[in-house]
Amino acid sequence: MSWTEDVRAGLGRLDTSPRALRRAAFGVGGVFLLLAAWLLFRNRAPGIRVGLAGGGALLVLAGALVPVRLRAAYLGWMAIALAVGWVMSRVALTVIFALVLTPLALLARLTGKRFLALESDPEAPSYWVRRKPGERRRYDRMY
Repeated sequence: MSWTEDVRAGLGRLDTSPRALRRAAFGVGGVFLLLAAWLLFRNRAPGIRVGLAGGGALLVLAGALVPVRLRAAYLGWMAIALAVGWVMSRVALTVIFALVLTPLALLARLTGKRFLALESDPEAPSYWVRRKPGERRRYDRMY
């Protein structure tokens, strides 16, 4: 799937009920208010502080009184969030693959380690792997 299809599908699954919109407005507005309070406590960035406090208060007030009016802003914000998440998940997986799995596989290949026994042995009576009798307990609590 392309990123546009993934974002569109993600937006289709979003809950846009008044309760969900109110919860999102309270969450984002609350974070804005907390950031403004932190900037006030640190006595930094008075312009940003006022903007954050005003935006947070406006979001909390709108979420309390008219959450349905926040639907378009919520969908826009979530479209951006889903697109960024789509990109960042691919970046993170690529970095993990390149920096962790590839060197591990190269090291295993250099040392002759085989993670899977893929060769067939015509002399083997069975491919069953015998375990010690006391190891059964580790299967009960795998996580």
